[in-house]
Amino acid sequence: FEVECDKQGRINIPPTLIAYAGIQKEVTVVGVLNRLEIWDSTRWKNFYTSTADSYEKLAEDLVDFDWDDTKKE
Repeated sequence: FEVECDKQGRINIPPTLIAYAGIQKEVTVVGVLNRLEIWDSTRWKNFYTSTADSYEKLAEDLVDFDWDDTKKE
């Protein structure tokens, strides 16, 4: 959803998205490329904890990636 900020810089999250995200009280805002993700803080902690190892592996793979091997003539 695209939303507009009010005069005080706040946004209103539609009730359907609040329900979908399972937002109860506290939220965590995560920047992802050109958008923001708003998570229920408990759900975010569970998700991040369960996927943290795969992020570390992805970062290691990117560091080890040989960009010259991708060039084809």
